[in-house]
Amino acid sequence: MSKELVKEKKQFPTTLVFMVVVAAFATWTYFSQYKGRIASDKAKEEASAVLAVSNSAVTGIEISVAAGENRPERKTRLEKQDGTWRVLEPFTDLGDGPSIETFLTTVAAEKSKDTVVEAKDGDAEIAWATYGLDKPSLVAILKSQKDTEAESQRKIEIGSVKAYDGSLYVRFDGASRVVLANSTLEAALMKDARDLRDKRFFPGEHPEFETVEILASGGPAVRLEKKEGLWVETGAAASAWPLDQGAVTSFVQSVSNLRGNDIWAEDKNDAIVMKGRKLDRPGLTVRLGAVGGARYEMKLAALGKDESVTAGIGSARPVVFSVYKAQIESLTKKIEDFRDLKHPFRFNVADVEAIELERSKDDAGLPVLKKKDGQWVIDPMDQRFTVTGDDSDPEVDSIEVDRLLRELSELSAKQVLQASVRSSDPAMGLTVRSGKKGFLRVGLFGTGGKALAEFTFAPTETAVRAASSKVPGRVLEVEKMVFDAFPLKVIKEK
Repeated sequence: MSKELVKEKKQFPTTLVFMVVVAAFATWTYFSQYKGRIASDKAKEEASAVLAVSNSAVTGIEISVAAGENRPERKTRLEKQDGTWRVLEPFTDLGDGPSIETFLTTVAAEKSKDTVVEAKDGDAEIAWATYGLDKPSLVAILKSQKDTEAESQRKIEIGSVKAYDGSLYVRFDGASRVVLANSTLEAALMKDARDLRDKRFFPGEHPEFETVEILASGGPAVRLEKKEGLWVETGAAASAWPLDQGAVTSFVQSVSNLRGNDIWAEDKNDAIVMKGRKLDRPGLTVRLGAVGGARYEMKLAALGKDESVTAGIGSARPVVFSVYKAQIESLTKKIEDFRDLKHPFRFNVADVEAIELERSKDDAGLPVLKKKDGQWVIDPMDQRFTVTGDDSDPEVDSIEVDRLLRELSELSAKQVLQASVRSSDPAMGLTVRSGKKGFLRVGLFGTGGKALAEFTFAPTETAVRAASSKVPGRVLEVEKMVFDAFPLKVIKEK
């Protein structure tokens, strides 16, 4: 055996032992130093936390605020009962879950800073008056209960004296210790019961609604009903025009989820309050009827000149709410607001077998098109364009024709300009064959020459007015850019 091999064998155990020692040292370092530091930092973090439990564990909130400059003494108390927050002082009402969650999250984000003074066994009692903690400006008690533990509480006392930099002197859980905290802690805890009460007109789970009635002062009533799963207009003057199902559903959700921005009065049955808030003559009333007979009713007072907020009441609550102008405007609807504005232009592109195109008189003319073997060709009966039948006949750009049909089928009106008007009324700019620059008519036909739809477009200076055979007697407005997108280059250039 060579000397080199013997030497290598002698060195092997030494190397192995060295590797084991290094690994053991690394493991010890990781668990005792790194892991230990993490555990220590976590402990410090929890010790400095104002609220060290999750929001869901909190079951009670008590906030007592001492009287101060321009501030009366007050107390707020809330409890979570069967999973629902309720205000118990200074009045009784439902608590607002989202607002309370935000409040708890804000408080939990606060941390205590340095310890100012701490009295241990044998030390003299702390001079609490020095820090304003003999008569705290605010005392908050947050009760909590985890799944397997008894109820506990976190008591927070904020001194009436501030530190030189505006920081707070705080005492936690009656301990003989004064700590510093940021002034934002007091701002987070300084919550009035009004800030934490439920401001929904119709709290709780909502049933499935099947009727809608909208009564706006000075306007016709809107009555809608769900039949066979679809919302339709009802009443003596009801139109057969289909409704935008999404628009009706969105409106119903807006009403049933309506939230006031404040509560102005506790009793909507007080005649003086109702008259003073103009609710004895509401500007808007909305009623929702639910499956099973439940009825929701909401009334909003009319906005006065230059007013940005007004009063409202709901059938589910005894209180009077304040409601913003934007909310009122979003709920003040006419029947036109619910019409399906895509309906006048809806057709099945696959059903179209022939197209008639007509523009203003000064146009060179457009051919009648027919579909043959999946491609668009000039109708052999249109002698203006098919004379010889040989290769000199113009070719149709099928891609351009298909684009035109697709864009027409996806078109939506911006609004109905007039409830009832003759489609040939010159005043509306829709006179057929008027020679008006930019005039366009598109006639669509199916198998056997069956008329599917006819659209007429006439541009004005700012918009494009349109008529559709699907809604005779109605004048529509569409985006001007839609008309501009129809160059109609249906004939291929040679």
